[in-house]
Amino acid sequence: MTLAVVRVRGTININTDIKDALRMMHLTRANHCTIIPEDAQWRGTLQKVKDYVTWGPVDEKTMLEILEKRGRVLGGKPLTSAYLA
Repeated sequence: MTLAVVRVRGTININTDIKDALRMMHLTRANHCTIIPEDAQWRGTLQKVKDYVTWGPVDEKTMLEILEKRGRVLGGKPLTSAYLA
């Protein structure tokens, strides 16, 4: 199962450990979303940043919709249906 993690707060007066954890999850700005696997390592990281993010399970339909609208490949090009297949 995968989790969608959305950053909801900024970085003013934030601990460096929390800032590093957010950077590792590629959550550099507010309202950014990332998809992570649900395992013990990521659960610990989520508990560390719990005051700055929100998360929940994501199904396949929703993930495909997110990737079609906002997904990018290397080089910054939009993600096309050919890549999704």
